[in-house]
Amino acid sequence: MMLTLNVADGAARVNPNGDGVALGHLLSMSDARLVTTATNQLQRTQGSFALCTMCIGVGHGVPIVIENSSIYSLTIPC
Repeated sequence: MMLTLNVADGAARVNPNGDGVALGHLLSMSDARLVTTATNQLQRTQGSFALCTMCIGVGHGVPIVIENSSIYSLTIPC
């Protein structure tokens, strides 16, 4: 698919950690792994957002956007 879309193998927008299909697609378990991996990747790379698309069975899916709030420095007024 990457060749069809002319996406370079090491492109920054490509998920380096695999997806649900690459994991064997255990229903719901791949979703938990995707969210955990995306959260860890955000922390590791200091990224801002991650998008996970999760299968909930029978052709339905749910997207989730994760925001890395640890990259913002918060100033709390006294």
